Amino acid sequence: MSDESLLIRAVCESPAEDTPRLMLADWYEENDQPERAEFIRLQILLHNTSFIRAGGIHARWPEPWVSRIKRANELVEAHGREWGGSATAQKPKCPAHLFGPWFRRGFVWCVEFGNGRFFRDAELVFRSHPVERVTLEGRWPRSEFLVDDRPRWV
Repeated sequence: MSDESLLIRAVCESPAEDTPRLMLADWYEENDQPERAEFIRLQILLHNTSFIRAGGIHARWPEPWVSRIKRANELVEAHGREWGGSATAQKPKCPAHLFGPWFRRGFVWCVEFGNGRFFRDAELVFRSHPVERVTLEGRWPRSEFLVDDRPRWV
């Protein structure tokens, strides 16, 4: 297992902690992925700022904060699908969280699975991201995905 995989696993096992996320950001910085590192650090900084958690961009906020939010948005626009992987391949119906519907503190936090994708993609998504919210949509044939009333990968 690679160092990156171990660090991602640590993030998923301790989703409320920032330390594993910051360790992964350091790893990305050292391994030629500075924008990914910047994004994780920015989102952690912004998430832990009480006046930002209260709402969207506000005209009275100090300029450095507005610039940081805009930069995080730019990074999501440029790399969000890549960083989100199979989680962002889903159709999101999550409330927007300053930086789009998927990311919080540098990782996908919310995903909607539709048309049977939960049973096909959930294992990979949950191994790669500390998902906090899941929405299921559609119907699936029970016998196709379940063994003894459980998804095959459980």
